[in-house]
Amino acid sequence: MKTRQRLALPLLLGLLLVPLAATADSHEMAPKPITWLSYLQSQPGKSMALGQNIAQNGAKIYDGLMADGHVLTWGVGMAVNHRAGDDWNIMEWVTFRDWAAADAFMQAFMGMQMAKSPEDMAAEQEEWQSLVEAGSHYDDIVRHRVVVRSEAGTPPAYFRLSYFPMKPGQAGTLENLWVENVQPTMEELQAAGTIGAFGLAASEVHEGPANVMFWTAMPNLAAQDAIDAAFEVADKARGEEANKEMMKKFASAVDLGGHHDRLIMVVHNGGGGGGEGGE
Repeated sequence: MKTRQRLALPLLLGLLLVPLAATADSHEMAPKPITWLSYLQSQPGKSMALGQNIAQNGAKIYDGLMADGHVLTWGVGMAVNHRAGDDWNIMEWVTFRDWAAADAFMQAFMGMQMAKSPEDMAAEQEEWQSLVEAGSHYDDIVRHRVVVRSEAGTPPAYFRLSYFPMKPGQAGTLENLWVENVQPTMEELQAAGTIGAFGLAASEVHEGPANVMFWTAMPNLAAQDAIDAAFEVADKARGEEANKEMMKKFASAVDLGGHHDRLIMVVHNGGGGGGEGGE
């Protein structure tokens, strides 16, 4: 796995139906879901074909795991904006209930692969090589720290993702800052129907520095203007001194200079339903 200052989840990414809440035993907390993100670079002119291939093959295993409650959401997205030196343009996300659910997937996947004939496996590999640039595949695994789901039930058309390299041991501090300073404005936008689900995720398995991602599900790109305007209003209401203090705290938790954003267009929502857990 390569070191990256990005997560994928999506998702990606973060399309969870169930809230992250305490179990019946008030002294125990349910494990927070994880999202496994896979990034790939398509062969020239093959991006849509690759997305369709991933969706068709993913449905064979993920939809059944969704029915069993192991997978909360899965899908395929394409990057809208690009950066110099990009090495991916297709992203697949799968959100598991917990690591035990990820293990159920691994067992099901290996069983499905073992059942294939050598001829079928060779044909699949040949098709894959015709769609994917060799050596481009890599993965990220993130843990969702905060998820605020949407009750609207409208599948997202886009995701807005903001990435920051996280300083060691600062996940809890960053979560508290985010809940206090970002979440209220996002909840207002969600109540107005401007955005869908949103949340905060951080690297669970990584090589090198961990990363954090703020993600937002959007019904359209027009939501971008509304999000920016809402935060301008919030900043003005907070005041200059309070904003400086807030940014000082954020800078103590993340590398602000390493920040970058991605817009992801959703090309497939798994399970035959909406992107937020099939609501």
